[in-house]
Order: sequence, then structure tokens, then C-alpha cells
Amino acid sequence: MRWKTFSYSMKGLRIGKNPSIRKSVEISKQATIGDNVNIGENVKIKGKVSIGNNVFVNDGCYLFAPAQVTIEDGVTFGPFAFVVSGDHNLYNTRQDGAKAPVKIGKNSYIGAHAIILKGVTIGENSTIGAGSVVTHNIAPFTVAAGNPAKEIRKLKGIKK
Repeated sequence: MRWKTFSYSMKGLRIGKNPSIRKSVEISKQATIGDNVNIGENVKIKGKVSIGNNVFVNDGCYLFAPAQVTIEDGVTFGPFAFVVSGDHNLYNTRQDGAKAPVKIGKNSYIGAHAIILKGVTIGENSTIGAGSVVTHNIAPFTVAAGNPAKEIRKLKGIKK
């Protein structure tokens, strides 16, 4: 494991085998990180985040989880992607707003600067285009892009 400027609270934090964690990473004590996870530079993981095995979180990503965020095995994030499972009160930004869990299915790819909002489930083997804002569920084996993200096409089943 590469340790540079890595800030975390050991109590409660669970990290699996063979992680690669780059410099200037913040991980909250509520997080769970699986085996063979690669976390790039300047990543923030705050709140109830569960990361599966063989996940790549690219530089500058921000995972903010007042409600549970689940990232299944084999997911890849492009640089500066955001996942947010809560928002703030429109009339008083110092108050918490609505919260809803987020789930990203196995082997999905989240493009650079994409934003995944509260309450969204992205199905397995799906691709979210760069700069997209995902406000609703995306079916498995789907390419989605835009603001708000819309289905562009279906992918054929992936055989391994």
C-alpha cells in the first residue's frame, strides 16, 4: 500500500487486501473498502460508502454519503466524478435535505466529471458518459449520457 498524505480514522474503517491509495486522500471511518481497490490522488470518501473489490476511483473523485452509497465489484470512475446521496434544504442551506441511497452495479464505468445524485441505481455493466448528471435509475447494460442522463443505447451481454 502506498501511503503519502492519507487521512483517515482507523476506528471503524475497513480496508481489504492489496489496496493502492495515492496522496491527499480522505476516507471516513464509516467507509468499507474491498480488495485490490485503487484510489487516485485528491479523492474524498465521506460517510457510509461501501466499495467492492477491484474498483478504480480516479483522481479528484468525491463520494459523499449521508445515505448509503454502494459501489459493487469492478466499477471504474473517470477523474472528478461525484456521487452524492443527499442534498440540502433549499431555504436553509445549513440544514440537511433529502437523503436516499445510491447503488452502482458491478463492472460499470462512470465517465469523467459525471454526477450521480441521490436515490439512483445504476445497473451492472452500464456506462455513464463524461459530464453527465444522473437523476434517475439506469438499467443494466446501458449507455447513458447528458444532463439529465438519458439512455443512448443498450449493450449486449458481456461474456467472461
